[in-house]
Amino acid sequence: MFDIPMAVQPMKSIAAVALTAEAGEFSIESMLAAGIITASFVMLLGVTGLIDAFNRIIPLPVVRGLQLGLGVLLVKKAAQLLSAEDEWAARLLGWDGYLLALACLLYSLLFYNTRRVPVALVLFGLGLVVAIVRSSDGGVEVLRVNSTARECESGGEGEQDFGIHFPSAEDWGTGFVHMAIPQIPLTTLNSVIAVCKLSDDLFPHTDEQHKATPRRVATSVGLMNIATCFFGGFPMCHGAGGLAGQYRFGGRTGASVELLGLAKIVLGLAFGQKCLTLLTSCVFPYAVLGVMLAISVGETTGFGRFVWQFML
Repeated sequence: MFDIPMAVQPMKSIAAVALTAEAGEFSIESMLAAGIITASFVMLLGVTGLIDAFNRIIPLPVVRGLQLGLGVLLVKKAAQLLSAEDEWAARLLGWDGYLLALACLLYSLLFYNTRRVPVALVLFGLGLVVAIVRSSDGGVEVLRVNSTARECESGGEGEQDFGIHFPSAEDWGTGFVHMAIPQIPLTTLNSVIAVCKLSDDLFPHTDEQHKATPRRVATSVGLMNIATCFFGGFPMCHGAGGLAGQYRFGGRTGASVELLGLAKIVLGLAFGQKCLTLLTSCVFPYAVLGVMLAISVGETTGFGRFVWQFML
């Protein structure tokens, strides 16, 4: 629909609840129900044209305030990912320890505004190498300190057979109260209004056929969730932070996200569960994952750019 690098990313409020909740507190169906409710509301705004009225009257600081609030939750989760080992040496020097996290954070801030250095890709590559090493051996040594991969809790919710999901009445209620209510204003403001404003700034000469208008973006969010959530797809939306990130690292047309999607399909079909194991068996270093999570928050809220300028 859009000839720009329009990102597709998880609905952040629902994702924040899922990441910070206790194990088993919310079912998968309740999260899917929240996505369907949010998407239906946003699509209704788009189809009726009410989204244009929201676009005119809602001040931008409200958008930033919502982004910042969710950012605090995600940064808190990033800090919780760091090592909880009792031994101070493992906590400091292990793969999930503070020293590696500090090094990754300093590296990210140092090259934060450098287009030639894909910070996220470098960090992900480092974490992938560590994950491969840890998956081939039960433990690894860092500066002579043994650090083993933490044991994952297996709650049975992580893997599901493909099929249609039918949320119960309780799932609809839980999803609406705990996830859809905070997600609806965020999706309306960040995934529609802020995206359209950013698109106008970055791509002022886009033709009318592919222009990111509030109506078209709201309809896009609605259709892609209604089409996938019933099959277990996590609630997704567009986002200003994702669009800014794509643009920063060279994306100028829709081909960039099409190639990204193609690469993911190839990886999934070629390697499947082997790829997933590296990310879900607790061998991917939490020190790297936590910093990547924090940096993504910095990109969305603009806080990372502020820190980078302060360092200079």
